[in-house]
Amino acid sequence: MFGLDEQIDAEFPRRPHLHGEVGRNSGTLPASAIDWIAAMDGLRAANAWTDADLGRAIGLGPSMINQCRSGRRPLPPAARIRLLSRLGFRITRARLLSVVPDEIRDAVLEADSQSSFVQATLVDQFFDQIDEPSDGAFQAGPFLKGLADFRHESIHALGSSIGLSPADLEKVCSGQTRLPFRSKAAITEHFSGLELGAVILSLHGEP
Repeated sequence: MFGLDEQIDAEFPRRPHLHGEVGRNSGTLPASAIDWIAAMDGLRAANAWTDADLGRAIGLGPSMINQCRSGRRPLPPAARIRLLSRLGFRITRARLLSVVPDEIRDAVLEADSQSSFVQATLVDQFFDQIDEPSDGAFQAGPFLKGLADFRHESIHALGSSIGLSPADLEKVCSGQTRLPFRSKAAITEHFSGLELGAVILSLHGEP
């Protein structure tokens, strides 16, 4: 996302140094603009780098480094991520969100919330749909087969994992009976909303 795996990795190998109170072993992230600059200069000192070396490692020019150091500009998000990587932190989604501007973070979280709601609604509506018989038969069989294929396991292994005996599985797959509530609950625990959505859409011929 921010180009962490660049040529600079070969030129400046990561070292697990602690820089002041900030570092992988302390688990402490910079909290203020001053903390970020202290961490940046700590990294520079620990590696005996010039500002030019530091700039290549975190993706900034010497002029921008001086502006950040003097407080005229904040350390840019991309440089913060590269700095955390150099300090030995594993770059996770949560840490990416922690260094971007508030409006970007809020937009991402809002989109996540809307996506989760849409997925949950889709699954609930689908469960209601397969509870209604079509031509005298219930419709859970193709859904269970789709789940088994998605996980690359047998239909019997799937049935066992969602609390269906072989006899119950046969009745559900043949359309003789509805998918029990306990099995629906188990499915939502074993599969994410994204996975269930993919299987449901595949049954409807969507890509």
